[in-house]
Amino acid sequence: MDHISVILFIVGGTALLSLPLGAYMTWAMDPAPGQANRWTGLFQTIGGASADQDWKRYLVTLLVFNAIMFSVTFAILALQQWLPLNPDERGALDPTLVFNTYRVLHHEHQSAALFR
Repeated sequence: MDHISVILFIVGGTALLSLPLGAYMTWAMDPAPGQANRWTGLFQTIGGASADQDWKRYLVTLLVFNAIMFSVTFAILALQQWLPLNPDERGALDPTLVFNTYRVLHHEHQSAALFR
């Protein structure tokens, strides 16, 4: 596929999925009164209800999420020689390289979040 087709596929796929995925996320994370489900309870337990979240609760949620994502990313990169889907049989990365990779990925995610 040429570059234009790939770009059109990504943009078109995103456009096609945005409405149903957005409706599902609204249903799951912020339901109408009386329509709470198991997912709503899970989201409110993890992140707190949107009306009750002050800056302290937001800070705790942010730090816990970042700690979990750091642990998961570090584990995937450090243990990749034993994980499935490793056809090149690559070994573990050096811990400093794992940390730097997480830092770069996290910085790109933070930068993208600023422009939403």
